[in-house]
Amino acid sequence: MDPQTVLDRHRDRMIKILKTVKAASQGSQKLRRFCDRVYDDLDQVTDTPAKRDYLPGEELFLWCHNELLELAEIERPAPPTDPYLKDMLARLRDFGGRLERNEPLPAGYAIHWLDDLDDEDVDWDDLVDDGLCERDASGASG
Repeated sequence: MDPQTVLDRHRDRMIKILKTVKAASQGSQKLRRFCDRVYDDLDQVTDTPAKRDYLPGEELFLWCHNELLELAEIERPAPPTDPYLKDMLARLRDFGGRLERNEPLPAGYAIHWLDDLDDEDVDWDDLVDDGLCERDASGASG
């Protein structure tokens, strides 16, 4: 699938979700289904940003998708007064307006792509040391 098609298909819905996100969105199955549909389409994209420049608004779209997925996966919702949750929701609402204007991802935020690397060529210890992936409790990387 073409990356622009993914953006065209999901961008308006993403903007609507971002602008109306609230504390009750934590653990939302509806939000999770949306994120899964986006993932399904992203899995079909072979021309990823690891191999090309970002399209207008694409980096912000992908970052917001990751944040919405995190919100949808919360199993024990935090109270609406939780500082982390309040910051997350405010940032997502702000980014909804930015996405609507096709702005780039603000400085200080990043999406890392590892799909341009062959598994044989990957030094996972270096990636862990650089903070690009985490080591789980068993010591495995991913």
